[in-house]
Amino acid sequence: FSEALSRAGVAVDPQSAGIMLLAVCAALAVLAFLAIGPAGVVLAAVVPPLLAAMWLRAKAARRALLFDEQLARALPMVAANIRSNSTLEASLATTAENVADPLKSELSAAVAYMQVDGDTVAALENMAARTGSQDLKLLCAAVRCNKQVGGSIADSLDRIAETIDARMDMRRLISSETSSTRMSVKLIFACFVLIMAIVCLPSETAMEFYTQEPAGWICLGIAVGLMVCGTMVINKMADIPLD
Repeated sequence: FSEALSRAGVAVDPQSAGIMLLAVCAALAVLAFLAIGPAGVVLAAVVPPLLAAMWLRAKAARRALLFDEQLARALPMVAANIRSNSTLEASLATTAENVADPLKSELSAAVAYMQVDGDTVAALENMAARTGSQDLKLLCAAVRCNKQVGGSIADSLDRIAETIDARMDMRRLISSETSSTRMSVKLIFACFVLIMAIVCLPSETAMEFYTQEPAGWICLGIAVGLMVCGTMVINKMADIPLD
């Protein structure tokens, strides 16, 4: 949970976020119990955490994409500073002052770590772990090699920036080609809600069956389970890894 909050860029400590989520679940459980009975308590316990996880995942994905875009633009700046006889550490600090979030905050944290510990590679590896950026691992490897065997780190940074740009172009192509597959996931949820509304709203008997009878709960559980399995299969089909 802490890692999910960090990657999503949510500035709330895990304990406070957990307490807020529990409070929302408890409030919804009371309201749902009064509205539709015991089944509402189950829904209130499942739906808010699921929606929160989906929101954090989507926010983290958008943040990671923006981070990689900023990184590709920032590395040539770092390389230019190095060619002006600046050190790598000083170049990273200067770049951190001239970029926007999320790269600004992450790079500033890495620079602060460098100033305390003095280990540039460790600072960049910690930043890669916090952000989950596979592209940043290329930078870590280049800096590590430069520290061990020497060479032109500025040229390496330029090549890494070009590689990140190429990888991002490939991600956009994959996203475009799999957009219809991802839309199927949304249609599954929409169709489920629509069918339940058509069945339950006009009929009080159907509403009581699905909300108050154990057999109705079992039917709902099977339907939700099949929907989740279908969603996982579709997501797996659309997930084309580049790393």
